[in-house]
Amino acid sequence: MTIATLSRVKHKTWFTVVLLIGTMLSIPTFSHHLTNVRFDTETDASINGVVSRLDWRNPHVYIYIDGTNEDGEQVTWEIEGPPPAALRRAGWSRETIGIGASVKVNGNPGRNAADNIFLFASLELDDGDILGLEQSLAALPGQDAAITERASSLAGTWGTNFSYQANVKLIAASQLNLTEKGRQALESYVEVTDNPALDCMPGSTPPATMLVPDIKSIEIRDDVVLLRAEHESIERTIFMNRDSHAGAVESLFGHSIGYWEGSTLVIDTTHFTPHRQGNATGIPSGERKHLIERLTLNEDGSAVTYAYELEDPEYLVGSVSDEIQWAYRPDLQFQSLECDIENARKFAL
Repeated sequence: MTIATLSRVKHKTWFTVVLLIGTMLSIPTFSHHLTNVRFDTETDASINGVVSRLDWRNPHVYIYIDGTNEDGEQVTWEIEGPPPAALRRAGWSRETIGIGASVKVNGNPGRNAADNIFLFASLELDDGDILGLEQSLAALPGQDAAITERASSLAGTWGTNFSYQANVKLIAASQLNLTEKGRQALESYVEVTDNPALDCMPGSTPPATMLVPDIKSIEIRDDVVLLRAEHESIERTIFMNRDSHAGAVESLFGHSIGYWEGSTLVIDTTHFTPHRQGNATGIPSGERKHLIERLTLNEDGSAVTYAYELEDPEYLVGSVSDEIQWAYRPDLQFQSLECDIENARKFAL
């Protein structure tokens, strides 16, 4: 058996990477695991060992490595990773790491040494390849290769380009201009009890779900447009045969009607079900939440510009808006995984 070793360096390099990427990628499913509570995020560490098990499930991938702890005892380390959609965005698949592979994992150790848990930041294979979360914030896998095919409509598979500016608005809620009720909601928010992701509900709603750097799919039908996102297995139905929300039933992602302004698909959404993180981390959806989204195919067919304007006068002062790019990726196959409730609650056990 290959023996695992744990080395520690006191600085914040890995913590910075994990915190930034975990927050950016999952808004806020990854952060519902309270990384700074479970893990010593002030300490960088590495583990050398043999992969004995891989759980590729939502909302987190877990990698198990056989080796030894600092006392020389044989143990199995549980490595907590991000969601499958985040790793897919970085170019991973179920087959990337084989059982029996010798690896080195970099990240942060658990605060309780007896737990034998570890927070993933990157993984090094025997052949020298390094797989890290930072790759999900860079270009999409294969994006530098020559992709000559171009989209002629919004229909297809798209890879969301990462935008720190757009994401941070809906994560760092303290940056939003909040009403008094919004400030009270933020102050009273308790991650370990209030995050809907604990019950396998999506940890956020539009527009935040549309900003996550994952893979998305658009299907255009006669009367509806289906908009899907790999992260948290999101599926939205945009009704194209209606001109109002009259009689609509509330839902987690709201009631959406769509229409065309030239080649731009405009999506008007209201009737959001109350959600504890509906507008941002700690900021709920209100009864008057109103979202306008625009999807516009770029002139060369290589990308879609996604733009939004959000209003919720119960919690937000004024409106919030931004835009990002979704790259056309016909070479990628859209995949979706159901949430596993045991996995979702593992951190609280």
